[in-house]
Amino acid sequence: MEQNLENQYLDYASWKKTNEKLLNTLVKNNSKIIARFRYVLMVVDYLFDQVVFEKKKLSIEEEECFEVGYQYLFDRFNTITLIAEHVFNNNYDAMEHYAKSINLLFYIIDFEDEIDSLDGDHKAEHKKFADLEDNVMQMIESKIQVPDEYYALVDDISLAVFDGLGIDYYGITDIFYDIAIELGLIEEDDDDYYDIFDQLS
Repeated sequence: MEQNLENQYLDYASWKKTNEKLLNTLVKNNSKIIARFRYVLMVVDYLFDQVVFEKKKLSIEEEECFEVGYQYLFDRFNTITLIAEHVFNNNYDAMEHYAKSINLLFYIIDFEDEIDSLDGDHKAEHKKFADLEDNVMQMIESKIQVPDEYYALVDDISLAVFDGLGIDYYGITDIFYDIAIELGLIEEDDDDYYDIFDQLS
């Protein structure tokens, strides 16, 4: 178990090195794309530093937090990399122009992941989000901004699906925002918290 944990932290260091240019560019440009992952990165980096530099042993909850956060970043940045390469030819400025649309895509994927994590057969609910994901991805690939009405549609569908399942949706980015507060990494009501649904006029 200890060896696996060590490997996991080495993997994270390697992942950050591999994605260094993308991460640095998004941070330097104050990207709205990376704003959504700010607290996940912050918490995972903090836990990584505790193990690697402070030589501290994490609690089971902290270890799980690191694993969940790292896996989430790994998956989402794979998608960002694919979009950057195949749609925008690694032109990060051009990609940033579609940041709101890309963030909507990630909200939908988060909803999909939540459905997939539930016990039982939820194929109908999964398909609703999969169809939304396909539509938004097609717009991004065609370099079409997702219209504001679509955000309302995604919001309505997600509320209906989770209400229908009796679930209070609590997303990864919200969870890590709260963890960052608990760890004292940020103040409550941090001004940098970014939610595309709050950006709609």
